[in-house]
Amino acid sequence: MNKSIPTKKLKNKQEIPWLGKDTKRMLHKKKRLYKKARKSKKNEDYEEFKAFRIKARNKLHRDYHQYLNNMLDPEEDKSSKKF
Repeated sequence: MNKSIPTKKLKNKQEIPWLGKDTKRMLHKKKRLYKKARKSKKNEDYEEFKAFRIKARNKLHRDYHQYLNNMLDPEEDKSSKKF
């Protein structure tokens, strides 16, 4: 009986609210390019990885700041009348 009952609880990963599908795809592609550059040890592959890493980082920062702006801009102020 003890063999079939798990002894550890696994925690679910929490989703990051500003991480969309396109950003996740970019991060996976970045990981693939890194593995390719590390395996091949070619300078061209590493340069391609570096360029894509910058694009992915910029996209992640843009998405994060856009999320923060949406959180800080309450919907209540939009619906109320302004003087």
